Amino acid sequence: MAKSNGIMYEYGTVMGLSEMKKEVFSYTERQVDKLQRISTGDLENIPIEITDISIGYEEKDILHDISLTLHKGEKILLAGESGIGKTTLFKAVVKQQEYSKGEIRIFGQKVDSLMEDSIFEHICYVEQNPVIFEGTILENIMLGNQKADKDYAMDVFQMMNLDQDGLDIHQYLKQDGANISKGQKQRISLARGLFQRKKIYLLDEPFSALDGENGSMIERRIMSIPEISVICISHKRMHPELYDAIYKLTSMECSIVTI
Repeated sequence: MAKSNGIMYEYGTVMGLSEMKKEVFSYTERQVDKLQRISTGDLENIPIEITDISIGYEEKDILHDISLTLHKGEKILLAGESGIGKTTLFKAVVKQQEYSKGEIRIFGQKVDSLMEDSIFEHICYVEQNPVIFEGTILENIMLGNQKADKDYAMDVFQMMNLDQDGLDIHQYLKQDGANISKGQKQRISLARGLFQRKKIYLLDEPFSALDGENGSMIERRIMSIPEISVICISHKRMHPELYDAIYKLTSMECSIVTI
C-alpha cells in the first residue's frame, strides 16, 4: 500500500510539473499576445527616440542617461571610443539588449511593447562583421528569396561598386566569404541591407574594411538616399558634411558635435 501511495505521489508530482509547464507556456503566450506591431499610421511618427537610457552589467552602468533622436530622413553619425557602448546601444534599439532605465520608441511605439519581427520589418541592422552564406552573391543579397526583384538586386550590387572589382553577381561564394576580401563582404552586406528597402538603417562600422576611394563613394551613395533614416557608427569621419548631426557617445552622455 505504501508502494502504491509512493507511485501515486510521484504520479501526482509529475502531473503537477506538467500543469506548471502549461502555466508557464500560457503566461508566455499571454505576454506575446500583449505585444504590438508597428502600424502604417505609426510610420508618420519620429523613427527613433532614445530617452535617458542606462545599460549596465553587475550593477555598473556602461551607458548612463543616454538620449538621441533620429528624425525622418535624417542621417546621424555616432562617434566614440572603441568599446564605449555604441553597438550595445544599437542592440537595445532592436530589442537584443536589456536596459535598466529610460525609454526607447520606434515610430512612437515603446520597444518593450513591440514584437521583434515587427521591429525588423522597418529596421535593417548591418553589423560590423557580416554573415556571408555559401552560395552566389545574388543569393546572399536576396537571402535566397527567388521571387525577389533580381533587377533591383543588380542595382544595389552596382551601387556598392562590386561590379568594378571584377565580381559577377552570379559568382559562387564559399562559407563566410572565404574567397573574397573583407571589404567585399562588407559591401555585399550593405547591398543586402539596401535590397530590403527598410525605413531605418543602423550601420555598425560599415566602411571599416573599405579603402578610401570605395569607402568615400559608398558612404556618399548611402547617405544621399532621401527616404531612409540612418544612424551610422564609424571611426572614419571621411565626409562629416553628409550627416545632419554628429553625436559623440561617452559612458555618461550622448552629445552633439558641431559639424
